[in-house]
Amino acid sequence: MLKSLEIQNFRSCVKTHLQLNEPITALVGKNGVGKTNVLQAIEWLAKTVIRPEPVEVHSFYRERSPLCLSTLIKLDNSCYDYLLQYKQPDPFKNAKKDDRLQETLSVTENGGPKTVLFRRDGEKVLLGDRLTSIRVNRSTPAIGALSSLLPTSDSLQAHLQKLIDSISSVSYYPLVWPKDQSDIIDESQYAKWRAAYVSDGTIPDPVGFRLLYMWKEDNELLEEFQSIMGSEGLGLIDSFEVRGLREPHPGEAKESGETLFLLLFVPSRGVGGSGNPFYFRNLSAGTQRIISMIVSLLFDKRSLVLIEQPEDSIHPGLLRKLLDTIRSYSDRTQVVFSTHSPAVLDMLRPEEVQLVSSPEGQTQIRQLSADEVSSARQFLQDEGSFSDFCETLEEL
Repeated sequence: MLKSLEIQNFRSCVKTHLQLNEPITALVGKNGVGKTNVLQAIEWLAKTVIRPEPVEVHSFYRERSPLCLSTLIKLDNSCYDYLLQYKQPDPFKNAKKDDRLQETLSVTENGGPKTVLFRRDGEKVLLGDRLTSIRVNRSTPAIGALSSLLPTSDSLQAHLQKLIDSISSVSYYPLVWPKDQSDIIDESQYAKWRAAYVSDGTIPDPVGFRLLYMWKEDNELLEEFQSIMGSEGLGLIDSFEVRGLREPHPGEAKESGETLFLLLFVPSRGVGGSGNPFYFRNLSAGTQRIISMIVSLLFDKRSLVLIEQPEDSIHPGLLRKLLDTIRSYSDRTQVVFSTHSPAVLDMLRPEEVQLVSSPEGQTQIRQLSADEVSSARQFLQDEGSFSDFCETLEEL
C-alpha cells in the first residue's frame, strides 16, 4: 500500500504532500488545481523506477529545479522509504561528474530500525553497509538496474522483487480513454502475448488479450468477470463470448489458415442493444471504461489503481455499484481517484476525501481535520448529504 508521497517540481506540484491512510482516497477540488498532476506523478514514478532504462522527464518538471519524489510503501510487515531526485544536467559541467540522478532506498521491518538498502553517488550504487558498489548508468534508476545486475541469490533481491512486483501493478485510467482495444485477435498475436505473460508476467495492453486468456485458460476468473458484469452485479453485460474463424493464407486451403478470435459482448436487458452481440469498440464509452477497469482489477491483480473522474460517461446509479465492487477488492487493491461529482462524494466517508487547492498556482493537498470529520458526521445525521457539507469547505 502506498502510504505517502512527497512531490517536488512536477508541473503544479512544487511541494505537494499526499498522505494515504485509507484503501480508497478521493481527491476533490476545483478544475485546474492539480488533481491530475498528482495521479500522473504517481504513474510516472511507477513506470520509471522499475525499468533499467534512462529516466525520461520530457517537459513536466520545472526547469532548473530538481524533480524530487519521495514515497513510503508498506508491503506486509515491511515499510520501504524511497527517494528519487533528478536534476537537469549542467551543460558547463564535466559529464563524467554528472550527478543528475540521486536515490536512496531504506526499509523498516516489523517496526525495527531503518536499514539503508542502497544509495547512489553518481554512477556508483552503494549497497547497504557493504564495501563494494555497483556501477549504474548515471541517468538510470537503480531498482530495476540492480534487479538485472545482482545475482538471484543476493539478499537484496528479495526486497527489490517485492517492490518491483508491487510497483509494476500500478494502473492509471485517464479521463481520455484509449481506443486501442482489440476486437479481433489472430492466433499468432495471442501466442506472442501469452508467451510474454507466462514467461515473466508481462501484461501489455489491450484488454482483449486478457479476456481471451480468461476464455481459453482461466474459467474461474472468467466466471467472476461475468458475475460482476451480469444481472447480479453491474447489470451491463449478459454474456461474453469468443468465436473462432479460420482465415486462409492467400492461395491456400481454408483449413491451412490460422484462427481469428472474435470477442463479442451481449448487453443486459434494459441496456441499449440488449440481446445482440457487439464488438468492444461498439459499446458505450462508459461500458468500455468499466469493462477495462474490472478486467484489470481481476486479471492484473493491481496493487494501486489511479482513476481520473470515474463518473465520466457513467450513470450515478451504476457508479455506486462500481464503487461498491471496487470496495469489495480493497483488501488487495488500493484506489486513488479524482472527482467533481456530488454523487461520488455522497458514496464516500469523510476520512476517504482529501481536498486539493492551488494557492499561488501550487498544488496543495490536505485531509479533513478531526473537527471537520466530526462536523461532517453531524451534518449527515441532521442536515444533508456529504456533498452539501463539502460545499461549505473553503477549498471548494
